[in-house]
Amino acid sequence: MTRTLARAKLWLVSDKDEPIIGEGKAALLKAINDEGSLNKACKKMGISYKHAWLLLKRSKRQLGNP
Repeated sequence: MTRTLARAKLWLVSDKDEPIIGEGKAALLKAINDEGSLNKACKKMGISYKHAWLLLKRSKRQLGNP
């Protein structure tokens, strides 16, 4: 018997239809939580610290909250 799985993707967008958070940023936040630091999360994900920091800074600005 073949199993059928349902999948969905969720992301937040601003009122200007600009993406705020999606799969990549959610993975970064999870890695930060798992690793306990942005630096360790970046190493785990293979991205630069500066790139990650800029992603988080942009999301923070769009959301209006830290």
